[in-house]
Amino acid sequence: MLIAGRYLVKEAVRHSNRGGVYRARDERTGDDVLLKEGRPHVGADLSGKDARYWLRYEADILDRLAPRRITPAVREVFESAGHVFLVEDLIDGKNLQQWSLDRARRDDGRVPVSVAWNLARELTRLIGEVHAAGFVVRDFKPSNVVMTPDDVPVLVDMECTVRAGEPARIVGTHGFTAPEYLEGPGADDGVPPPAPGPEADCYSLGATLLYVAGSINPVLAPDAPSARPAGERIAAIVEAAAPACPALRALAPLVLGLTADGEARWPLAKAAAFLRAEQDAEPDTESVSESVAEPDAVPDVKLDVESVSAGPALAHGGADRLIGDGLAYLVDTIDPAGEYLWPRPRSLPYGDACNVQLGAAGVLAVLDRAVRAGERSVEPALRTAARWLDERLTLPSRILPGLYFGRSGTAWALHDAAKTLGDQELADRGVPYALRIPLEWSNPDICHGLAGAGMAQLHFWHATGDKRFAERASECADGLLRLTRHAGAGVVWPAGPEEYRDDLAGSALYGFGHGVAGNAAFLLAAGRDLDRRDLTESAIGGARALCAVAEWRGGAAHWPKSPGRTERTGLNFWCNGTSGVGTFLVRLWAATGDAQFREYAEGAALAVYQDRWQHGPGACHGVSGNAELLLDLADLTGDERYRTRAAELATCLFVRAALRDGRLVVPDDTMRDICAAYNVGLAGVLDFLLRLRHGGHRSWLVDDD
Repeated sequence: MLIAGRYLVKEAVRHSNRGGVYRARDERTGDDVLLKEGRPHVGADLSGKDARYWLRYEADILDRLAPRRITPAVREVFESAGHVFLVEDLIDGKNLQQWSLDRARRDDGRVPVSVAWNLARELTRLIGEVHAAGFVVRDFKPSNVVMTPDDVPVLVDMECTVRAGEPARIVGTHGFTAPEYLEGPGADDGVPPPAPGPEADCYSLGATLLYVAGSINPVLAPDAPSARPAGERIAAIVEAAAPACPALRALAPLVLGLTADGEARWPLAKAAAFLRAEQDAEPDTESVSESVAEPDAVPDVKLDVESVSAGPALAHGGADRLIGDGLAYLVDTIDPAGEYLWPRPRSLPYGDACNVQLGAAGVLAVLDRAVRAGERSVEPALRTAARWLDERLTLPSRILPGLYFGRSGTAWALHDAAKTLGDQELADRGVPYALRIPLEWSNPDICHGLAGAGMAQLHFWHATGDKRFAERASECADGLLRLTRHAGAGVVWPAGPEEYRDDLAGSALYGFGHGVAGNAAFLLAAGRDLDRRDLTESAIGGARALCAVAEWRGGAAHWPKSPGRTERTGLNFWCNGTSGVGTFLVRLWAATGDAQFREYAEGAALAVYQDRWQHGPGACHGVSGNAELLLDLADLTGDERYRTRAAELATCLFVRAALRDGRLVVPDDTMRDICAAYNVGLAGVLDFLLRLRHGGHRSWLVDDD
């Protein structure tokens, strides 16, 4: 559409309630420009300032800073149909968040030291220019920096920038804005406090460099009550991550100085002086350790720096504390009178309170593993949770078949818990419930559909010997193949000189939770247990296709979510991408002995190991689920290096944990809160840690002993 008779909108960059951001062409000049919109009455405060006011305010800030060539220049500000529009120069490039990911991908997963060093100099210069003009940015972060094709950074989205010391409402982004400002006086009483000084932007610069150099999100779940300052916690992360990351190791003194607490924080002049040093004066690992505030900042972590790719493996004492404190947190927060047995994650929508994904079943399974591992203190909670689920399953409800989002996992967890508790009556009640799981369904996958239902039916056959479950598992396999034998609505199946059996080409995606890998994993287990070679051949065909679409980088194998998606290749998660594909391929290697499948599984394991600092803690798309693949490799190949690497991933969890009433508890996938849920929260983390510490099978799979 044409706005103000001049600006032809070509594309929406983003939409929001306050107004959109658009790429447009100025029909008078032929230039491409950026249009930012402010809608009336949106975000209005008590003084009447709304989105339109703040857009005009941003235009004024840009007018003052653009002459310094650090921000886009303003073309004009106009009003149309009551909406205010800011027209500014379009900066061709990517924001720093995407740029750093792309740059790391070009260099085997890490931003080179020289690139990180030069970027640090440029970002320090940009902030210095803002301070010289008398302003503070307040919300400096990777998404507010655009990198031009010549790798020159430009500041954008400057509406939070204010003059130092003048009253201003508190704004910022958790993890990147100085915590003493976000959580300081005036944060809750509605009275605008004075804007922070330049030291707030220094913290933001340090957090941004941590993100760029180490691919580490600096968000910290708060201690409650407040215990450790942010600088101390960032230092623990840097010490643990730096040995595996040359760029972070080189910039570690700078990152630690800029994120230090109180008067210990480096001013910008000291940062600039550090960066003027010769690049070949890169600090060694010993200097990194010495620059951390406290020598015991990461207790129970043993630092191994023999290889640049190695990091500290979490010692048994650290794992035991995370397990003990995490289980105690679950025991204390159980609420049998609540709508959810454990509080629902605030960042997620309502779901089935009984399922594995967000409900009680996933936590029940972890309590069951804990009791079997000797953690007898949680047995009363296990009994309470089992009874709660047993009562809920007698209520009228819609029964969905999926293993994680449906009720297949619920029946599985309840039956296993009943056996652990020695409650045969409860176990017997679980059998007819499992037999009521519907097997006529339109979704084939593990999380929501027939592959997940079939996996549970196989488990019940092993657990009970009831042949009805074998028949139902076979029915699931046949139903799955009816859904996936047509590729029209599914993934792109590779074509070439080698023929790929395309029974699974109608799967929606490539990964384990929702696609080819998970569907094939069920068919592999069913083919083995039901003595159906046709199912095994279908699984092998899926594996050949997965190997054909893999992308190798630096010895690591990566998979996309699906073809044609905008997501970068290298989604190293369980649900979609590398980790889940490896989970299937290593089992297929164990079943067939085909060396190709082991090679690709080990390539997947290397990918998740290299990217261990990039992800959140969770089981679905985080460190815990990825580390389970490393334990799979250790168990199935006998190579104990994989167990050591899994312990290194446990360190990522340890240094991110928050103190809650003295207990060290790993946060959920938001990295800002704690929740019990299995796939996105504490239960999945504990499942991995219990397996790391005590051994045992991987949950929710039917493996051959």
